[in-house]
Amino acid sequence: MNFLVKIKEIVFKYKKTSIIIILFLLGGGYFWYQPIASNSGTNKYVLAEVAKATIVSSISGTGQVSASSQLDIKPQVSGNLVYVNITKNMSVKAGTLLAQVESRDAQMVMQSAQNDLASAQLSSQDISGTARDALDASYSSGLDSLTNTFNDLTSMKASLDAIFLQSSYKGSDSDMSYYLNFVKYYDSSSSSELSYWTTDAKQKYNDLQSKLDSIEEVAWTLNKNSPSSQIENAINQSYTANNNFLDLIRQASNLIQRYQKILLTQSLTTPISVSTTTSQATQLSSALALLVKDVTALSTAKTNITTQKQTYSKVGVNTQAQNLNILQYQNALADAKDALAKYYVYAPMDGIISSTDSTTKVGDAVSSGTVLGSMIANQNIIQLSLNEVDVVKVKTGEKVAITFDALPDITATGYVADVDTVGTVSQGVVSYGVKIALDITDSKIKPGMSASVNIITDTRQNVLTVPNSAVKSKNGNYYVFVLNQKQDLTSPTASQGFASPIAPTQKTVEIGLADESNTEIISGLAEGDQVVLRTISSTTTATSTGRAGTTSATRLITGGGAGGGFTGGRPGN
Repeated sequence: MNFLVKIKEIVFKYKKTSIIIILFLLGGGYFWYQPIASNSGTNKYVLAEVAKATIVSSISGTGQVSASSQLDIKPQVSGNLVYVNITKNMSVKAGTLLAQVESRDAQMVMQSAQNDLASAQLSSQDISGTARDALDASYSSGLDSLTNTFNDLTSMKASLDAIFLQSSYKGSDSDMSYYLNFVKYYDSSSSSELSYWTTDAKQKYNDLQSKLDSIEEVAWTLNKNSPSSQIENAINQSYTANNNFLDLIRQASNLIQRYQKILLTQSLTTPISVSTTTSQATQLSSALALLVKDVTALSTAKTNITTQKQTYSKVGVNTQAQNLNILQYQNALADAKDALAKYYVYAPMDGIISSTDSTTKVGDAVSSGTVLGSMIANQNIIQLSLNEVDVVKVKTGEKVAITFDALPDITATGYVADVDTVGTVSQGVVSYGVKIALDITDSKIKPGMSASVNIITDTRQNVLTVPNSAVKSKNGNYYVFVLNQKQDLTSPTASQGFASPIAPTQKTVEIGLADESNTEIISGLAEGDQVVLRTISSTTTATSTGRAGTTSATRLITGGGAGGGFTGGRPGN
């Protein structure tokens, strides 16, 4: 208390001096506090611009140059073989078809995916005019298919009548009935294969011809102004009847081949001359080719009409939803094409067939990975292993960039020649072997050398992108933060961030492909938008004067987005 009394006495005694000192202290305190107060609570945001770029997604790995250039020839799927072209010592070029597994189901899936994509694309083009025109065109195309089909039936009728209804040897039965009875008599093992012939060959042929004739009578009365329901009905009936007729001709062709084989192996002579049988076999093959063409055209006409009817009924769907549908259908089509490609076994590179499985033939069932033969390649091969997460992204034929530890001056390219279908388990970890074929031949590249490979799994050109750190994720959804006011990103201080008292806006985005640096933006942003990469929050934690001087602290939030506390880095991390 005595100390305070003395201060009061001094202040009253030296009033003018005291007032000056107090004003000085107040002024200094204001200028000391003001910049701190103005900065506290104001965040800075480091920004990046949404721009179009090319994204290259890749898988990296290390391997060694193989001392052996032998590759196994094997399918990637299970099924029945419909084609085999593997002969020992045969020279093959890269891309030569060596084998094929029956792929009807995969082809149907791809056709369906193509139709879905075409439908979605058509829906997004126009409201009603284009869809209506496309539907009319599908009926018109169907009429053309009907005309071509029945013209072809007319052209082949005389020769088929001679085979199924007439006798070239003056017998009481037609030639085809003779072939059927002959095979039944001389080959008892063929009973299951002849189960198709439940009735006489002549009777079956007459029944199918009668059905085709009745459909043809209706078809010739139709034109582009006929009711669409009549056109569609005629196409559907014609497809069914011609498909049945196609089956008859196919079975007849197989029957003649078996007949010819029996004659050859048992040295028999029949009243039908060999030249007549040969001519008839040729005529059946020609008819078969025409019917396959016409049935395919009718099937396409049926599918197109159904697709265009569905498209016309869906006209007017929201544009954004249509665009998303198109992307989904494009992805589905790409997946269907990849799946279909697995049914075909191609030579991965130039080489020579070194061995074959002589027991494997057309019609046999094979499993995924069944070795049909081996080939010796004319190129160097790098072998490496990939884990189960990476290997599913790798497909044969994909481009590869290669470097060698021992040859820093050599940068090579290549492609994926083979991917194991069955993994190897070691200490609980599953790995799959991958073989890379080099595009170059260099004597410096020796067996056993270590190599680093970069397999390019996907490329997207001219797409909207943002840096990976801008994309955040939560509960399976992706979003970014955008400042409401655009900034000059060319400024020298742009890397230090831009101050904004208003928090950025969170925007939901749909992402696509991502590489090590950028992420594709499918929807939610436009070119030129500015997104937040990181937030710098400036806060004064302590200030003092004296020998220690004035101290302060600045906090840098590097991965948390505009609001902090969110997961940064590549999408999905």
